[in-house]
Amino acid sequence: MQVTDRDERKKALDEAKKRLETRKREREQLRQLRDQRKQGQTVKPKDYGQTIVAETEQSINRWQKPPEEPVVASPAANAPAAPGRRVQMSEVGNINTQDIAKREKETYEKGVATDAIEIAQDAEIISENAKEEELEAMLREFMSEKIKPWPPKSKQQQQQQGSSASKEKDEHLEQVIDLSVEDDIADNSNAVSETVLTNEAVETLWSSKDFQQSFTIKTRWMERCLGVNDEHSLFWELDEDRGGKDKEDQQESLKLKQEFVISEWNKNANNRRAVCDLDCSNLNPDLFLTSYASNDNLVGSPNGTVAVWNFMLPNKPEYLLESQSMVTVAKFHPINAFIILGATMSGQILAWDVRAKSTPQFRSRSGHSSPVYSLQFLPTHHRKMLPFLTVSNDGKICNWNEEILVEPQSQSTIKTKENRPDEIPTTCFSFPLKDSKAVILGCDEGHLYKCDILLQNKELPVDHKIDEAHFGPITNVEFHPPAKKAGRHMDMLFLTSSYDWTVKLWHLGKNKPSEVALFRDMQDYVYDVKWSPSHPAVFACGDGSGKITLFDLNYDFESPVNEPFQSSPNGSISKICFAKEGKNLLAGDSQGVVRLYDVSSNLHDASEEDFRTFEEAIQRRIPK
Repeated sequence: MQVTDRDERKKALDEAKKRLETRKREREQLRQLRDQRKQGQTVKPKDYGQTIVAETEQSINRWQKPPEEPVVASPAANAPAAPGRRVQMSEVGNINTQDIAKREKETYEKGVATDAIEIAQDAEIISENAKEEELEAMLREFMSEKIKPWPPKSKQQQQQQGSSASKEKDEHLEQVIDLSVEDDIADNSNAVSETVLTNEAVETLWSSKDFQQSFTIKTRWMERCLGVNDEHSLFWELDEDRGGKDKEDQQESLKLKQEFVISEWNKNANNRRAVCDLDCSNLNPDLFLTSYASNDNLVGSPNGTVAVWNFMLPNKPEYLLESQSMVTVAKFHPINAFIILGATMSGQILAWDVRAKSTPQFRSRSGHSSPVYSLQFLPTHHRKMLPFLTVSNDGKICNWNEEILVEPQSQSTIKTKENRPDEIPTTCFSFPLKDSKAVILGCDEGHLYKCDILLQNKELPVDHKIDEAHFGPITNVEFHPPAKKAGRHMDMLFLTSSYDWTVKLWHLGKNKPSEVALFRDMQDYVYDVKWSPSHPAVFACGDGSGKITLFDLNYDFESPVNEPFQSSPNGSISKICFAKEGKNLLAGDSQGVVRLYDVSSNLHDASEEDFRTFEEAIQRRIPK
């Protein structure tokens, strides 16, 4: 026989009735048990279990007993016909027959309706004072063939909060009942008491090193969570300047977002420390580091300090790293998020592990003896051992393995064709990633040197020298970052900045570098210049007047996109760095303040057309 949905509902109703009876019986037994305890009577667990088993068997037998069918009296065979007029019946041979489906009428048995109402009231679906109309509506929904939610949708929305609260209350009540039964049945119960530490124990725990370390980590996590709420607001606006290329659309190329400063140094102007270097983490985009210059007025403070900041926590740095000598350059490790490398004024190379103490875990013993102002990682296919190069002010280049910092793997001294006896005062260097053997070095005399790195030779000959590339010390050399859509000439472009208030664009050809463009809009010494990592034609520079100048070479090859932006009112811009794929710009000044700016979408959201336009413009300007 096919089981209908109505039969299943009736079966579910019977099971619900059983659960209801069992629940009522347990509550009644619990009440009796408590009354007996109050009266001094004792109940053994064995007797209590036998009583439950016996009552359960009676309930099962009662439910398994088949219902008695009503006896219907059949009419007698010789019963007299009904009084009235007799009708003569005629016999018909053939007739057309048609089956008509019997329409069943929905009927409600009194017992079923009563049980359903009791279950609904016990489950708090309906109240005990419900009206007759509500009861009838509930029964119609319960006995219908289609499954529908109860209460209806409109009431469900109004009673959603109340029903969830009642459900939690019901679950809590069941847990209390179960625990009460176990406590009443058990002979011995152990009371759980709260542990209260004494003042001496609290002081001991608070002063322990493990507790302090764990507490610092947990509070840092909480601060990051709170910072995420402030950083990512639910209310945001679309960029109005997206796609605009006119000067009116680019008046707000930079928008100040946040300032990062160590409060202890900011209280007194004589205690401030200038920013020496900036770097952003590739593995954790929320972190950046700052190295600071030394200050003789800070008695007891280390000469070298590196602060690791979180973009979401401007009040204080997450880590403060120290060294005995001033840290001139610092970099995040490309594949290890916990390692930070740095070079110092004494020529020593350092490595910190932020999971350990604030002092360096590794120090070099040989290599440089003069200040090191530049450090860069070499491209390699080895993912565990990354070599990096350092250049000191005495013209020495060292090749290092980050796992062995005691001494360099190789070291070379730059030698010119003139065989000048004095040292070449190099200040910066850079190399194209597609041709890592070629390196361009800048020096204090304004010259540019091109060398081929032969890491095993003690002397590194200069292939080409550009005399007076700038009329002042060269502060930075920056090759164009690699890009998937880069053209044939784009990877060989590099920028140079100098004390002569200018920035120059160069192209490294097969034989020698050649000048492509000159930019004169800066108003003081230019201390740093950086390419945008996302837009091929955008770069920024910072000068001694505290201003930042942005260039978009697709927009104009001679003038910046707008007037220089005043970033530091009382200091000079010593370092800049693009962050988060060019969407933000960091600028550190001589007062120790690092400012975070939002970059206009026109200057970081590049299209294929931007890459193609820039490549065509470079091809036209490269000397033949």
